[in-house]
Amino acid sequence: MAIRNWTFLALLLASFVYWGCGSSSSATKTGTQEKEQPSLESAAGSSTSTGLCKTFSTKKEEQEVYKNISLYKEFFKQGNYKDGLPYWEKVMEQAPGFRKTPFIDGEKMYKHYADEAASDMGKNLYVNKLLALYDERVKCHGEEGAVMEKKAFSLLKYDRKDEAYGLMEKSLDLNKDAANVLVLKSLYSRYLGDFKDKVKTEADVKAFGDRIRPWIDGAIASGKDTDGKYAELLEKINKPLTATKTVTTTTTKSPTADINTYEDAKAYYGPKMDADPSDVDNLKRYYSKLTKIKCYKTAGSECERTYIKLISDINRIAPSKATLTKGAIYEMKAKNYDAAIGFYQKAIEMLDNNDDKAKYYLYVSSAYRSKKDNQTAAEWAEKALQLKPGFGKAYVTLGNCYLGTYGKCGTSKVEKAGLAWLAADMFNKAKQDPESADKAQKGLNTAYKYFPEKADIFMMDISEGAPHRVGCWIQKTTTVRSK
Repeated sequence: MAIRNWTFLALLLASFVYWGCGSSSSATKTGTQEKEQPSLESAAGSSTSTGLCKTFSTKKEEQEVYKNISLYKEFFKQGNYKDGLPYWEKVMEQAPGFRKTPFIDGEKMYKHYADEAASDMGKNLYVNKLLALYDERVKCHGEEGAVMEKKAFSLLKYDRKDEAYGLMEKSLDLNKDAANVLVLKSLYSRYLGDFKDKVKTEADVKAFGDRIRPWIDGAIASGKDTDGKYAELLEKINKPLTATKTVTTTTTKSPTADINTYEDAKAYYGPKMDADPSDVDNLKRYYSKLTKIKCYKTAGSECERTYIKLISDINRIAPSKATLTKGAIYEMKAKNYDAAIGFYQKAIEMLDNNDDKAKYYLYVSSAYRSKKDNQTAAEWAEKALQLKPGFGKAYVTLGNCYLGTYGKCGTSKVEKAGLAWLAADMFNKAKQDPESADKAQKGLNTAYKYFPEKADIFMMDISEGAPHRVGCWIQKTTTVRSK
């Protein structure tokens, strides 16, 4: 007990010394009084903040928050949640919008108390606190799709399966092709179980498999399947379903069933490709086999070179969205940006859904940004917004295009500052989309660095809050602001 008390006193003293004597602050005069202001980072919000939750508005509040963070963190690192929790609760009450880390730490503490609870009542108390914490995190720091997946797995852990699977289904609508493969596997297993119990029909299971198959194909084609989990799930989905007991029969084994290495695949498919290089079926089977073998992970090898050639051959003869996307990714890695743009544009022609088209428009925009062509990149981002209004990622791209033009559009301080103001406008719009809130806040913090000081605005002979027209290729109006 004595050691713990001394630890607490030492931490408290260190906090007071740091914030009472060692910190610097800025002050704004108001009449004869001075109001201490928090740092610029604090005023702008943290890099993950959505702007919807409390942070702090004065230096005194900032010091109090930092003190409580310091105190709870020290206990948390020691695994002493009992003494750390009260200070953590103060942080969550004072400034939940300041940082995302306290939410992650709180999740760990609530799970600990739920697992250690002596009664179901105590367990449910902390599980419900945990679920509420997930909701608050989404409000304060965005990332709704990812947090919803975490919430679903917590529900699954604490045996609230129906709620868990319902939330997983809902998360698919948000995450789409970015869905966690474990969510996809869990849901598909649930569908199979329901089919076995005659709760769902074969058509239900097939429909769900067809829904997630394009996402799985995309993950494999893009090299995202680093541990083979997507390939395993795809193989499971492709297996025929049966509601009756399997009857053992004599069947002919597939000649490709034992192909598990590049050498085996080359020995089997190589002669076929030599005999007819344009045989689309063999091209696709060879490509599928090398995808399963994970040739895309063997950079610079013959396996990867063959894999890339197969993608190129398929794209020349019978392209698909997956192979065009994979081809574009390889061209981007090779810095062949024009070729990548061509592949993305061909893929766009195969899309019917406006949300998917908007996503691919941003892929094209990214390629143009890699070419240092911010003007054309911005044009493609604008096209994405026409198809998907409020698309946060498109606004982030526009903000980055404007910041990328800083110093190249005009020579005066006012002209240069206009680009930072306009970029900040875009990042603020992007923050309204929870999926883009994190990147938007980071971009906003960067834009603020280029804002002029109040004295500079005075010397520029302009007024804060006045409209300002940005010239060059941009031709948009923004608002004059200072740091």
